[in-house]
Amino acid sequence: MHVLVASHDDLTRRAATSLLHELGHEAVSVSSGTGAWHVLNSEDPPSLALVEWDLPGTEALGLCSRLRNREDAPYVYLIVMGKAQYSNEALAALEAGADDYLPHPLDPCLLRLRLRAAEHIVALHDDFRSSREALEYKSTHDALTGTWNRGEVIGILEREVARSRREGWPVCVVMIDVDHFKNINDTYGHLMGDAALRELTARMLDSLRPYDIMGRYGGEEFLVVLGGCSPRNAAALAERLRELAAARPVRLADEEVTVTISLGVASWNANECGDIQSLLRAADVALYKAKREGRNRVQTAWDARPPAEEAADAA
Repeated sequence: MHVLVASHDDLTRRAATSLLHELGHEAVSVSSGTGAWHVLNSEDPPSLALVEWDLPGTEALGLCSRLRNREDAPYVYLIVMGKAQYSNEALAALEAGADDYLPHPLDPCLLRLRLRAAEHIVALHDDFRSSREALEYKSTHDALTGTWNRGEVIGILEREVARSRREGWPVCVVMIDVDHFKNINDTYGHLMGDAALRELTARMLDSLRPYDIMGRYGGEEFLVVLGGCSPRNAAALAERLRELAAARPVRLADEEVTVTISLGVASWNANECGDIQSLLRAADVALYKAKREGRNRVQTAWDARPPAEEAADAA
């Protein structure tokens, strides 16, 4: 366990760190509250801190309160070291957010007992955090492909459009459908169909920018959300995705099978009054025009409008 020892007394720091090392823990020591706060807010903070009551710079109570008021930060098990086991200091420390209290002078046996309790609590907390993160992931991601699920990708699109309204930048979406996917399932089975989806998804994700968002829209359909992306760049990215999908075959059972995708691209900007559903419909119309005209192609919404709309614009 990674442990911080914070005390202005050099003898206390040496005794505590020496015992911690004997017990197999990794220990770092500081002599001030400022130093303790810096260590506890580092990239890889200790999971346990032994903090002296009258620590210079930031006293133990202030450090406890600041630690417990942090949001989205790793939990630190905090033991305050003070004068007497049953003094008012102990109660004040616990009320400020400390987990335990250790009286001076430092007793090696008592420290061992406190560390044993701390190890147990830290392990439970880590297990709880891991379980919570796993549940959060399952609730927001598609189990088969690892992309965002439909509800989450639509939520992300809503936030991007709201940001576009505030800041005036464009938002584009790409609707993707795997060509002849039913034939793949019928010919090779659903397990091979799942394998094809995973392979195609991995290829496409590798080609997206780190801040682009891809989600499974339903079945063999996927939606890519491109915040701050011009229509021309969105169309170019869609073409790159199409090329990647068709570039090399997917192995299905004992065969190498070329699997292609069709894509529809649509854009939204702050000067337009259309809502998100209109944007998705436009991408969907473009997608199905791409499929009607032979598949394995990219179709943009601005080139896929019905003739009636074009005539109205011309008028």
